[in-house]
Amino acid sequence: MKKLIAILLMLSLLMCLFTCFAAAEAPVADTESESEVGGADAPENHEFKFEPSQFVDNLYYMGVGMVGIFLVIGIIILATVALNRIFSGKAKE
Repeated sequence: MKKLIAILLMLSLLMCLFTCFAAAEAPVADTESESEVGGADAPENHEFKFEPSQFVDNLYYMGVGMVGIFLVIGIIILATVALNRIFSGKAKE
């Protein structure tokens, strides 16, 4: 019974984390700039441009993503340690 409760607690924590991050990253649709046929009216420009300044600009987003990953992993580790201490049969000395 204790294992079932621990599993349900862990799954609920993971679902909460997933829904929070999924809601934060949900794209907002801009209906005015897009055509009704999936952007068929947009001009096709498939030129590849190498712009090093864009890489530097994107380092911020990469850093935010890495911090987010470490925070989620840390929360999962803390939840696992807490559940282990709560539901372990041995007394800690």
